[in-house]
Amino acid sequence: MKFGVEKIISGHQHGADCGAIDMAMKHHIPHMGYVPKGRRTEDGPLDEKYTHVIETKSAAYPERTEMNVRTGSVTVVFSKNMGRGSRLTADLCEKFHKPWIQLEAFPNVEADAAKLKAFLESQSKAPKIINVAGSRESKSPGMHDHVIKVLEAVMLDGQ
Repeated sequence: MKFGVEKIISGHQHGADCGAIDMAMKHHIPHMGYVPKGRRTEDGPLDEKYTHVIETKSAAYPERTEMNVRTGSVTVVFSKNMGRGSRLTADLCEKFHKPWIQLEAFPNVEADAAKLKAFLESQSKAPKIINVAGSRESKSPGMHDHVIKVLEAVMLDGQ
């Protein structure tokens, strides 16, 4: 995979998070992520197909958000409007001195892909673990597929 990426992580919420994990699963890229206790998502428990998850002690979202930010080398936030969860992710990146980028061109795949590629190229150390966060599918219908297309465009070597 390009840019030295070895793993993709996320909080597994439906939308941007699961888009990243589904892309990783499709292309056999190592993946994982912290999820709230009980595998909590806005639609109920996380689908059992997502096996590479670690449940946090709390059912609250902020704990899993912090664990994913701390684990990632960089964070990519797919969000036109920084909602509460995306804002928390960005704030935690600042707190822990983790590079991050907001991709806000949804549904323009080419624009987000170009911005993400430039961001990854700008990192002095190869970002080994990419944390993906962002809008929920319920707030931004189509975000799941958008994330898949952007990540495939940027990270795959002709696959």
